[in-house]
Amino acid sequence: MSKYTKQFKLQVIECYLQESAGCALVARQFGIDHSIVRHWVRRFQLRGADGLDKKYSHYSAEFKLSVLQHIWLNRLSYQETALL
Repeated sequence: MSKYTKQFKLQVIECYLQESAGCALVARQFGIDHSIVRHWVRRFQLRGADGLDKKYSHYSAEFKLSVLQHIWLNRLSYQETALL
């Protein structure tokens, strides 16, 4: 179970998008770390509200290896890769 509800995450994102205050101020208002706000906003912009849901999956060794190769070839961070 997630520490924060989807409704709470959407409330934080909406506050961030409506106000031009920045992640740090919005995070302070809600009592969370600014990196969490940035992460939620990025996921929301890429995938919409469904991007905020936790996904539990099992991946094959071949798939994991292909992901690692993609990271190395494109010099991506783990977070950038996860968003793809």
